Amino acid sequence: MKRRLNRKHARELEAIELALTRSPAALVVTDARHRIVAANPAYQRLIGPRAAAEACPGASGCGCAGWRHLAEHDALTGLPNRAQLESELARALARAARHRQRLAVLFVDPDGFKQVNDGEGHACGDGLLRKLGARMRATLRGEDLLARYGGDEFVVLIEAPRQPADAAVAAMALLDAVKDAAADPGALAPRVTASIGIAMYPDHAGDAAQLLGVADAAMYGAKRAGGDAFAFADAPALPRAARARWG
Repeated sequence: MKRRLNRKHARELEAIELALTRSPAALVVTDARHRIVAANPAYQRLIGPRAAAEACPGASGCGCAGWRHLAEHDALTGLPNRAQLESELARALARAARHRQRLAVLFVDPDGFKQVNDGEGHACGDGLLRKLGARMRATLRGEDLLARYGGDEFVVLIEAPRQPADAAVAAMALLDAVKDAAADPGALAPRVTASIGIAMYPDHAGDAAQLLGVADAAMYGAKRAGGDAFAFADAPALPRAARARWG
């Protein structure tokens, strides 16, 4: 008998996937014939990519490719999850530093989502989250990353914006996308908007944790101002060494 994946089960699955993905121990799952059907990143790092492919070739139907997808994507929206975002952000920061490029992090939090979830039920809330994710993903460029950070929060990663104004343009498009998704006749939530905080590397922060933190703080600033708006992070001026690098 099939069982529906409810909100509680989705949260539990997301927590399990995150724990497996982040575990420093090499973990595998085998079938009755002792064939590997799933392997976490630590196992693949331990034996190397070629050996991992030979032991567990996803292309041949062993299940590893599907497991990796589950480990890196949110069960509800299908978007990259927090673990995948953090991995991509670390790599993007390394590229930005190497090529002396900017990087933008946009922290998106819907305004009024709790009222929808509490007043109209979790099923309606889940449906709205799926619509928000799909509409925002369609708004962004193919190379931009949209991830479900947790709960009703989303994070967008934009590499190599020419100037902060590019991130502002993306934020305005995302605000419109949220309102469009909420106004969809099937969403039943026309009052939902969004607050967005924007942090730029290296202007506002120099590492992943700081970027996410100041973007989150900027988002709350936009929310306190009434929502349906974006705000840039506040940060001290760049250190002298950074000013010399960036001109």
